[in-house]
Amino acid sequence: MNTSLPSNKPLILSVLFHIVLVGLLIGFETTETIYVSPPADETPIIEASVVFNRAVSKPLPKPEPKIIPKPEIKPEPEPEPEPERITQNIVAIKAEVKPPKPDKKREKELKKMAERSLEQAFQQENLEKNLQDDLQKKLKEHDIELKQSAAASQSDVNQHMSLIAAKVNRNWRKPLDTNTAGLNCLVLIKVLPNGEISDVKVIQGSGDLGFDRSAEIAVRKSSPLPTPKNELVRAEFKNFEFVFKPGGG
Repeated sequence: MNTSLPSNKPLILSVLFHIVLVGLLIGFETTETIYVSPPADETPIIEASVVFNRAVSKPLPKPEPKIIPKPEIKPEPEPEPEPERITQNIVAIKAEVKPPKPDKKREKELKKMAERSLEQAFQQENLEKNLQDDLQKKLKEHDIELKQSAAASQSDVNQHMSLIAAKVNRNWRKPLDTNTAGLNCLVLIKVLPNGEISDVKVIQGSGDLGFDRSAEIAVRKSSPLPTPKNELVRAEFKNFEFVFKPGGG
């Protein structure tokens, strides 16, 4: 069919192009007859057939998001000190630190103080030695005095014991029908400060009860006992043991 194109050919081509594009997007196969109304100036109708034949395209897969690691920030290395600068600092420090000047006056004072301390220590040592010697001397003298006093006291004790034995023998009465030859007994005597006898007890008998009883009676009759003048001797006779023998001794 030969049909002459009207003067609005660009418009028609634009319409056709859009129709083709729509068909491609819709994706179906069809055959359509499109009638385009002629304009008012009685333009002949153009019959056009458009065949769409295209498969429906599948949707593209969504791209997976990529994980981008954070960049690792490394610390910047500290700059190493320059050897020349270190040497300069050491030299500067040595120059600042200067040894103090010796103080001769102070040294003399310290020397005198040391000598004085030594002298005082020597004097103190001599003083302690003298004190120690004096103490040893006094201890020896005191020891000698104690021994002399003890000897004198023991003599006084023996003398006082003889006085007590004589008084007890004067108050003793021989038991009847008893042979007292060689008999003796040990008696414990307690004496008050005024010489009065507070207690008498035979602590070791003779084997003869009559003799032991007669000795106890004789001691009780001897109260009060003689009182020594010496305090040391008096202390020995507050609580003492007495061996009774007929006839004294």
